[in-house]
Amino acid sequence: MRRPGRNNGRLRSRPEIHDGQRPGQVKSSTAIGIFALAAAYFVAGQLGLLLAIPQGFASPVWPASGIALGSLLVYGNRLWPGVLLGSLFVEWSLHGDLSTFTTDPANLLLPVVIGSGAALQALLGAYLIRRTLGFPVPLDDGRSVGAFLVLGGPLACLFNATVGNSSLWVADRLGPVEIQRELMTAEQA
Repeated sequence: MRRPGRNNGRLRSRPEIHDGQRPGQVKSSTAIGIFALAAAYFVAGQLGLLLAIPQGFASPVWPASGIALGSLLVYGNRLWPGVLLGSLFVEWSLHGDLSTFTTDPANLLLPVVIGSGAALQALLGAYLIRRTLGFPVPLDDGRSVGAFLVLGGPLACLFNATVGNSSLWVADRLGPVEIQRELMTAEQA
């Protein structure tokens, strides 16, 4: 017989936190999580840029994506704005001179598109893992480990590689040869 208030040995999914909040109001712990994720993404992105291929935009290793995916899996999708902010800061740090944003709208729009792609990549990876394997996933056999790595790694990462390179091509920052090189680098990551 099932007793009220007990989970009978099953894991409960984490309920959405409302606690009397008005719609659109953000809890302070969520805001702190968003800014902490943005800072972690920025630091990991700077480390990833150290590994970037010269004259390229892509890095064969991008630890910021792993931090984004892990954060969304553990703390929930509500932290996705932290991925967007962190990616914006990484992209803006590449250009250094913020005065160019007023002279060329693409300089402002490209980081927003690439940052949105990074946030959507993390959301897609988290969705695929939760939908296919469930979360938390025990990772106690080869199938679950392999599926976790493929879904959260190359499959989700191809999304932002495509968004980023397409936006750079549309803005005339990459030609067809460079796009092929950048996509090959992203696929190896």
